[in-house]
Amino acid sequence: MKKIIYFVCFILVFYLILEPSGKKVIFNPEIPNDYSDLIVEIEKVIDLGTRDFLKQSAFNEFGDCGYRKINEYGFIDINNDGQKDLIVNMFMSQMCGGSGSGGQYLLVALNENDSFELKGIKQVGYRGDYLDTEQVLKNDNFLIFRNFSYHLDGRDPMCCPSKEGISRITLRNLLNDSYYDEIEYSKPLALLGNSFRIDLNDLTNERKFYEESATDVDWLLNKLAWQYKDQVLHPNCFKTEWISSDNIEEYYQRFIDSEVDWEDFSKNLGKFWGKEINIYDPIQASWGEEIELAVSMENCLKKKTNYFWLGNDGQIGSSMDKDLYEYRILSKVPLEDCQNLAPHLPGKCIQSNLMRIVEHGGGSLSWGSYVIYGLFLMPEGKEYIFPLKTFESEDDKYIKSLFKLNQ
Repeated sequence: MKKIIYFVCFILVFYLILEPSGKKVIFNPEIPNDYSDLIVEIEKVIDLGTRDFLKQSAFNEFGDCGYRKINEYGFIDINNDGQKDLIVNMFMSQMCGGSGSGGQYLLVALNENDSFELKGIKQVGYRGDYLDTEQVLKNDNFLIFRNFSYHLDGRDPMCCPSKEGISRITLRNLLNDSYYDEIEYSKPLALLGNSFRIDLNDLTNERKFYEESATDVDWLLNKLAWQYKDQVLHPNCFKTEWISSDNIEEYYQRFIDSEVDWEDFSKNLGKFWGKEINIYDPIQASWGEEIELAVSMENCLKKKTNYFWLGNDGQIGSSMDKDLYEYRILSKVPLEDCQNLAPHLPGKCIQSNLMRIVEHGGGSLSWGSYVIYGLFLMPEGKEYIFPLKTFESEDDKYIKSLFKLNQ
């Protein structure tokens, strides 16, 4: 009899350990009426939390490829302060031309007296493994989700994983900054709205104007713009391949042996500076126009346009016409790497950055690329900005290593 009692007790304890318990949490497909006064606030914090993921999406002939779909809103007191915090279940992807990747994300924002403060976003699911928000429980330590994954025997179709399980997310993790995905965002830019713009031709007055709204203009510029002796460098200082490729092709025909691979040349210009290409000042193109790939700092500082700004998208832009040209610093590049990318240049790399360059040629025509530039001090004392290496997307291993290095 005792053995039976012990066995029953063991089964009961085992069941209590495995079977999750807690208060049911409701996720709603729409923002509930109780929070209707906070809709604008909620939408703002969601935009803030997801904008950099979407901005980091691949950019090619298909345009910006970021996609976001909000599935449900949950209101849960995460930090036990008596206020309902926000958890948003969403799907985000980077899909271009039928290829790409996506996943399930949770966005978390803490309620600070009816003003939501973004905590972060975390990828929690993939196509074959996702959290179900229809059955969620909360206890003192965890949020408990039912999850679904594929059966290993292949019985599930690609659309519909059916193997059930349980996933627990600790409340402590939700309050820990290090738990969330490292997606960098510029909080002041995001909160200032679509009309935000700093006129870089009139920085003195712009600093005074935005000081009243507690916006640190210099902090933004230090983060996003290439500066030289306190001057923001113009986008036209950073040359890259035209949409037509005519400028790169002109250099290829002028300086490069036909046995050199075109793709290698166009993507790795740094290898050819100081060797095959030993002219750094502008050249006369075959069609009569003066063009340049390297830009002397002397010429760079002379480049002016009537429209020169920092916009709410974090881009440093020039012109407002069809020849719109923009850049943004994504990451600093170690000087040793910069020097290695241009092994034949006689100068010394003194500053280097990975840049996002966007050129709009009118209508829907646009061109985006990721380029490493290096500022070199040459033996004769002149300084030049050289394009060194071009990447098609941020998925490149080296770019990812830069982001990790600069976290």
